[in-house]
Amino acid sequence: MAQSSAAQPKHRGLFERRNTTHLENKYEYRPLKESGAIRLIELQPSTDQNARLECTLLHTTFGELSDEVVYHYCALSYVWGSSKDTMPILVDEKDLLVTVSLGTALLHLRDPRIPRYLWADAICINQNDDDEKSIQVTQMGEVYKAARHTIIWLGEATIDGLGEEVLSCIRTSSKSIQTKKGFTKADGLAGSYVLQEPSYVAMLEVSMGSLNLNDLEALLDLSWFTRVWIYQELLFSPDPWLQLGRTRIRWSELSTVVSSLSDKDQLREPCKRFLAMDKARQSFHAQSQRENRSRVLLNTLVARRGLGVLDPRDMIFAHLGIVAESPLDGTPEEWNLLRVDYKKDCAELYRDVAQYLSRRIEIFELLSHVETISNLRHSGTPSWAPNWMVRPFPSPYRRSYDSISVLRKRYQEMHGSLENRLDNGSGSMLLRTLPDSYQLWISPSIISFLGFRMGTVCRISDIINHYGSSLNSNPIYAPPQNQQELHSEISRQIYGRWWNIFSSIVEEESTFKRMFQLAFERLESQPQNLVDLTDDDLFVHVLLHESRPDNKAYPHFLFGRKLALVPGCGLALVPSAANLGDIVCFFLEKTTVPFLLRPVSIATKSSIDSTIRDSFKPRNPGKILEVNHFEFIGECILQDFIFSSIDGRYFTDVSGERYPGSFEAFVIH
Repeated sequence: MAQSSAAQPKHRGLFERRNTTHLENKYEYRPLKESGAIRLIELQPSTDQNARLECTLLHTTFGELSDEVVYHYCALSYVWGSSKDTMPILVDEKDLLVTVSLGTALLHLRDPRIPRYLWADAICINQNDDDEKSIQVTQMGEVYKAARHTIIWLGEATIDGLGEEVLSCIRTSSKSIQTKKGFTKADGLAGSYVLQEPSYVAMLEVSMGSLNLNDLEALLDLSWFTRVWIYQELLFSPDPWLQLGRTRIRWSELSTVVSSLSDKDQLREPCKRFLAMDKARQSFHAQSQRENRSRVLLNTLVARRGLGVLDPRDMIFAHLGIVAESPLDGTPEEWNLLRVDYKKDCAELYRDVAQYLSRRIEIFELLSHVETISNLRHSGTPSWAPNWMVRPFPSPYRRSYDSISVLRKRYQEMHGSLENRLDNGSGSMLLRTLPDSYQLWISPSIISFLGFRMGTVCRISDIINHYGSSLNSNPIYAPPQNQQELHSEISRQIYGRWWNIFSSIVEEESTFKRMFQLAFERLESQPQNLVDLTDDDLFVHVLLHESRPDNKAYPHFLFGRKLALVPGCGLALVPSAANLGDIVCFFLEKTTVPFLLRPVSIATKSSIDSTIRDSFKPRNPGKILEVNHFEFIGECILQDFIFSSIDGRYFTDVSGERYPGSFEAFVIH
């Protein structure tokens, strides 16, 4: 985020808080009438750094720009900043309020002698005209493509100038790395050089002098790198530059330096985020075979969800330009439902996106990105539609199932094949023969699945807090004579913390508690043998996390969720929004994943129920199908099915003659 507080003393009087009602000579936009029309800023020069910003707005088209060989413009990519902190600038000799963040950027870009031609969305788009804004936002990809350069404004330098020094050292380091490796000079699209040799890492650290990795991470943790709109701006830009204060470097120079650190153990989230953005940019410009739009849209939303954006609709709109570069895998009419339209409310937009994706990508993959968090769902949005404004959990369920597959494989090696253990003699496994038509769309907002319920949540724990919870400690740093004592103390603390969680859902005298105690006794006495604990219990994963540094094999997916007790199913790991009375069920189309649903009352229940019974009647002959209505809460994990699935334990064949309860239609609103 631009550091406006540092700018104000330098340009006293320019950063007054102003309200549009106080502008006596307010600028009025002239409409853009031609196809492909945009506005450009002609920023007037000044040798006085404190002089008021003056500019002219020019009307042009992409056609005219493509024929221009003398005058070129730079596109500005920046963080808007607070709409309450504004400053007036002169546009065609009339007043226009802009945020301090944008005003500061223009002050640093203003040349003392010649005009500069720029594009900045807050000035070049009439923000009070939804129709114009919808058209201009759709064209933003073309704006950044056509720009000669893109200036990424990171904000003013810190008071002691350290910020600008970081960029200077990055440029020096980049040149040193390329020279050492024999690279030619990098252009704007040049690359990311993955340097793994320790000698080059050491050379890099020497070239950065007194700056360390923390300085680099602080730079990469500035607000610009966490905002939604910048992703499209970065990908479309042929030659992006980063500017902090008055120092400017190429994106490729920063890429060279960060990539050289990509194998270091201390790499943290800011560097990882940058590397992901850089990789996406290079792939985008490689013009290789692109995936279909539905897949690109889903992958982009998953990667960018929860990042900063003022209008939740922009989480979708800001990425449509990128997605539109991929082949269309639906009808133009269907894609048109997702067009940029600021008259459409957020609930309708998120529903349309979810339905578009569900028609082309397995509905259960989409549901895997839904994990209800209380009070964070847009009113009117179907419960099965992901809220892309919510940050994903550090370890999504998809990763938890991957870790379970690791454990399951090890369990099979020790106890034999799952199929031999689960197949009850019928010779048939449900998953091999199940039809794929056990779902029904009732309306654009309502979907129904055929399945069966496993049980109801009767006890539930508090949310398992991610922050400050892990007591992992490596005894290697303790004196040899104290290692066992340290390990025992850590084990006791881990036991106390986790039993406080389990005790709210498990009886004090239960067999589970004794198993829990025995497991920790083994942890304390034989930590190296912990991986041999493969009982069919959820707490095994707790122990594995606490004892193993290998978070790739055993990601900690417990934090931010709750533990629950479901009679007949044992322990369950459920979303943080889970409540008593929620039900756990399996859908016949996805018998490897249990789901958590919440019963709801529906006014139009009778007409919907009749439609569903008629549609599912051929699959449930001779029986009256029970139909119930629910809110989707999310996927869950059942203790009894960590090392098994429901096939052989609950079914003998697809006729449904042997199962624990009746089939049921689950209507999700």
